[in-house]
Amino acid sequence: MPSVPRTAGVEPMLGGPRNALDASGLANGAQFQRKQYATANVFVTTRDLCLIPCHESVVALRAYNLFGGRGPDAGFSAFEYPLSPREVMLELRPMY
Repeated sequence: MPSVPRTAGVEPMLGGPRNALDASGLANGAQFQRKQYATANVFVTTRDLCLIPCHESVVALRAYNLFGGRGPDAGFSAFEYPLSPREVMLELRPMY
């Protein structure tokens, strides 16, 4: 079987314990602490793969929130949304 060039990576994230945002405390009726959580996104992507003659194709396997971490999504708004659930995605993208 021929070797296929590929790229792999991990994007870890650790959310430390902290006070909830003011909007969450107001909705709860009192200020409270957010617990620590960890999650990771991982991926494997091909490079220089020609499934269609003269055109590069990309095949990617991605897994988001691999550990199934539960906690607030660290965003830029004044509201805390829950982290997205664990998901796995397979992508095939021809480049023209």
